[in-house]
Amino acid sequence: MAKFVIICVDILRCVSFRNEPTKKVLLHEHVPEMLVELLYRPVALPSNGKLGLYITRLLKVLSVCKLNKSKVSLL
Repeated sequence: MAKFVIICVDILRCVSFRNEPTKKVLLHEHVPEMLVELLYRPVALPSNGKLGLYITRLLKVLSVCKLNKSKVSLL
């Protein structure tokens, strides 16, 4: 299960890299909140260092957008 989530998170990172409309859609769908919840509450998934790495990489890409940056920094 964790490998599937890692693949999905990496796909989101690749798709949203340098693509502002995609970042806005992900913000509208509350993806940053879900990522932070996965990062800090690994109840649903076992503790996996790679998952944390990929989540932080996606959050870094999303935080380039001003709207996402303000949302991620509040979480």
